[in-house]
Amino acid sequence: MIPKLIRLPSTVWNRKSVFLTLLSSYLLIFLLPVTIGVVLYSKVEGMMVEHAERANTALLDQLRQTLDVRLREVEHASQRITLNPKLQGLLNSDGSEAPEDAYKMVEFMKDHLAQDRGRGTLISDAYLYFGRSDTILSSTARTDSRTFFDRIYPVEGMSYEDWTRQVLESYHYRSYLPARRISSSDVGSRSVLTYVQSLPLVETKDIKGALVLLLDAAPVRAMLSQAAAGGGRVFIVSEGGELVLSSKEGEAPGGALLERLGGTAGRFEQTDESGREHIVTYARSEQTSWRYVLVLPKDLVLQSLQTLKAWALGLLLLCLLGGGLAAYRMAYRNSSPIRELARFIRTSRGAGGTPGEPRDDELGEFELIRETIEVSREEERRLRDTVAGQTPVLRANFLQRLLRGEVDPEAVTPESLRFMQMRFVSDLFAVLYVRIGDIREFGGDASERQWALVRFIVTNVCRDLLAGAHHGYTVELDRTTMGVIVNFRREEVREGRGAGAAQEGAGSQRACGEGAGPAAGFLFASLEDDLLEAAVTLQHVMRSRFKVPLTLGISRIHEGLGRIGECALEAARAADHRIVSGAETVIRFADLQGEAHHYHYPIELEVQLMGAVKSGDAEGVQRLLQSIYALHFGSRRITPEMGRCLFFNMVSTLLKILNGMSLQPADIFPGDFDPFRKLSQCETAEEMHAEISGLFLTLCRYMKARSSDHSQLLLQAIRDHIEERYGDGGLSLTSMADTFHITPQYLSAFFKKQQGENLTDYVAKVRVGHAQRLLRDKRLTVTQIAHQVGYAADIGLIRVFKKVTGTTPGKYRETMEEEGAVPQDHRTGSK
Repeated sequence: MIPKLIRLPSTVWNRKSVFLTLLSSYLLIFLLPVTIGVVLYSKVEGMMVEHAERANTALLDQLRQTLDVRLREVEHASQRITLNPKLQGLLNSDGSEAPEDAYKMVEFMKDHLAQDRGRGTLISDAYLYFGRSDTILSSTARTDSRTFFDRIYPVEGMSYEDWTRQVLESYHYRSYLPARRISSSDVGSRSVLTYVQSLPLVETKDIKGALVLLLDAAPVRAMLSQAAAGGGRVFIVSEGGELVLSSKEGEAPGGALLERLGGTAGRFEQTDESGREHIVTYARSEQTSWRYVLVLPKDLVLQSLQTLKAWALGLLLLCLLGGGLAAYRMAYRNSSPIRELARFIRTSRGAGGTPGEPRDDELGEFELIRETIEVSREEERRLRDTVAGQTPVLRANFLQRLLRGEVDPEAVTPESLRFMQMRFVSDLFAVLYVRIGDIREFGGDASERQWALVRFIVTNVCRDLLAGAHHGYTVELDRTTMGVIVNFRREEVREGRGAGAAQEGAGSQRACGEGAGPAAGFLFASLEDDLLEAAVTLQHVMRSRFKVPLTLGISRIHEGLGRIGECALEAARAADHRIVSGAETVIRFADLQGEAHHYHYPIELEVQLMGAVKSGDAEGVQRLLQSIYALHFGSRRITPEMGRCLFFNMVSTLLKILNGMSLQPADIFPGDFDPFRKLSQCETAEEMHAEISGLFLTLCRYMKARSSDHSQLLLQAIRDHIEERYGDGGLSLTSMADTFHITPQYLSAFFKKQQGENLTDYVAKVRVGHAQRLLRDKRLTVTQIAHQVGYAADIGLIRVFKKVTGTTPGKYRETMEEEGAVPQDHRTGSK
């Protein structure tokens, strides 16, 4: 087996080889039951741990219930003593009782303690503390607290002061204190739990005494030790996280363990500092709020499972070795035929390969076979696509030449149409021109990708609208224009057409066909209605569903393939008529009859318009422009070409005014002044009218601002505006120009000419003048004054202040305080 493994060719060990694929598959199949065994083992281990945890929980519940019963007896004994009527009198005693009264007090405690001791409770002793007389009364003596602590029950590891503060004087309500060792003369040193109840019961602040019951810790520890039998440890932890008692004296839980104790009960696993894992189970007593914690080493729980684990690991290793050898043998034997086939392919193709592609000897057998098949199929598909891929290009070129009238009808044969996947069902043709408007609402931008998508949508919608009764072929003419050649079927007049359609057909007969009878004219009218309906539907669908505006031009119906070029000219002219009719309209060429081929703009009207502009009569200018627009585009219609000429002539009037008065357009019109380009970009007469009106009104306002009286008013308005807004940080040349509807350049030049100083210098002087006035108020800092006069920071005010006055604001304030000077008004010397 091993020699064969060494003699395998290098291609077998290729990570893509079929041998390794089969080997990995067999190994995965083999490892499946092994994995199941490992999972089952882990489940068994988990079940044993869970069983141990449930047993620990049951043990803790039993321990908790037993101690709750014993502690409930303690609380009952406390209630008998604290609710005794004689106790109230003892609490109010000041310690001056007669000897016989003191003896009765000792007998009181002895009787109550004898009752509880006789029932076998945890109470080993009890005493009452009376704070008013500093007296402690036990079953054997009556003494003061100091003598009681020093001679009767001294507490190991605690001073008298701590004992008094924690036990006697603090407020306690059924409080259990942690176990401590005390020394007594009769039984020696022993460990006790202390139960404390402050007196009287209803008082939480005015504490007059306390009842203290000493509980023997030995029986409780014995119960804890019994629960911890088998190597575990049991702890009782108070609600505050303090150790009350442990199964073995001197042991205490770690801080990390105490932090994880939460809720009424729970279980978790923890690793100690030595790395040993433990199972921690805890339960909470509702009576005392104690938590009973059982810590059991995990290896003790799983001790019986360790032997089984060792046997399982040995069998697992043996199975892995045997299964690996068997998988190798089967993989080698089953991969031999495929390797032989791959060797044959490599020999046929040679040692080389395609540049940039992996070599044949670097590929796996499956990949080599698949690549060989894919190459063969790709070559076949490429040949088919080369032939079929030219069909759309040829069809688009043929349709474009049809629209231009460059196709000889005699040369068009049914075979050539079939080659381009086309057919004409009749000799009736019409052309629909589609002008696509702004597409930014459709895709958010006007990229070439969005334009291509819009044209694709228009093509599909046109095909769906014309499918069935007629044929339509769509072709792209440019980015925003598409042409649709519509081929109509010759058919009988459809039912539902009335006499009105017949009369309309007579006009179509005269327009579309020589020698056509009434039936043909009626047919043309019916087909024109169908085409108009399809165009309106196309426009509605594109606007409502895709937010794309369309302007459509429809030609008349003509007979013969050679007249498609004439149809295209008619449709293009109808589409261009959007300049007059407006965007997003459907325009038929047949409706364009009777257009005027001239416009009315006499020299008298031009002179009147120039005079209104020069005089600054904005209302008169606007009235004249509106009358010109209404005359040519309202009551009567002119051709689109004449409409553009009219607006270009009006621009020449504007240029005459500028040249005649030696005005620079840059001083009047913001931005780039190119009215001819802007008019050429307008698509409708309404947009051209708005553009030309804006130019004339801007020039009119400029002319009005040039008058001297108006200049003084404007200058005063600018001063008043600065005086009112000097504290605004946004006050600038641009903002003031926007306020007065003039350009920043004109505002700067106008103020310099009228005022004799720059606008920015004047604003600075106004702000410095107000800053001088505010500097007299010592409560205001320079920064606050800077904010009030329009500067974002004090550095701006300091720089301008020093530029205007020659000194800083601080030195100016000091000079005012020393000399008592009054600042000069900022408007002194102004014009």
